[in-house]
Amino acid sequence: RCVTCPSGMAGSVVGPMIGSVADHTPQRAAPKRLESWRKRYGLVSDILTPQRIGLVLLVAVLLVAGLLGGWQDALTGDEETLPTSTPSATATAAPFTLVVKKAFSGDELKPAAYPSEGVRYLFVTVDVTNASDAPTFSSILSQAATVDVPGVAEGVDPRVVRVLDGQGARSFSPDVVVPVVLIWEQDAAQPAPTSVTLTMSGHTFRVSTMDSSKEWRDPEPAWTVTLSVEEVPAS
Repeated sequence: RCVTCPSGMAGSVVGPMIGSVADHTPQRAAPKRLESWRKRYGLVSDILTPQRIGLVLLVAVLLVAGLLGGWQDALTGDEETLPTSTPSATATAAPFTLVVKKAFSGDELKPAAYPSEGVRYLFVTVDVTNASDAPTFSSILSQAATVDVPGVAEGVDPRVVRVLDGQGARSFSPDVVVPVVLIWEQDAAQPAPTSVTLTMSGHTFRVSTMDSSKEWRDPEPAWTVTLSVEEVPAS
C-alpha cells in the first residue's frame, strides 16, 4: 500500500506497473540448434557410440576402395598391365619356356579334333620346353593358358595335343622341345575370332600345406601375346 498516495491510488498505480513488468518479462529462449542435436543424439547414444560410428565409416571406406580395385587403384587410377610377348618369341612361364607361334580356327583338325555339332575349335600352336629338372604334367601347362574369346567357356582348360601324332600330351621331360597344339571349344553361334590374346601364367614350386607333397602350384598371370587367327588350312 502506498502511504504517500491518496486512498485508491495505490491500485491505480500498482496495477499498471505489474502489467508493464509482465509485458517486459523476457520469454524463455528457444533451444539452440546444438542443444536440439544433443537431445536427438542422446536418444540413440547407446547404439551410435563414437566408436561404432568410426567403425562404420572405416568399413564404408574399405568397401569403396575394394570396389575400385584396391588402395593402389583407388589412389592412382592405374590398372596393372602384364608384360607382352610377340608371336614366335621365347618367353618363360614357370616351369616352361614357351614359343607361341600361330592361332587357327576351324571345325576340325584331325586327328586332334573332329567335327562336333555346334562347336568351333580354336587352336594355338606352341613349342614347349620343360625348364625344370623333373618331368612335369601337361595339366600344369593347360592350367596356365587362358583366352578371352566370346563363346569359349570360362574356367575350362584347353586340351594339350602333340603336333607329332595328334595325341594328348601327358607330361614333358626336362629340356626337350615339344611342339603342341592348345585346343579350346567355341560356341559355333558366336563369330569366329579374327584375333586372340593368350594369357600365360607361371607357377610356384612349393610344398603342399595339406599333404606335404611338392608340386607346381598357385598360377599367376605372367604375360600375354596377341595373335591373328587364321582358318585351318584345308586338308
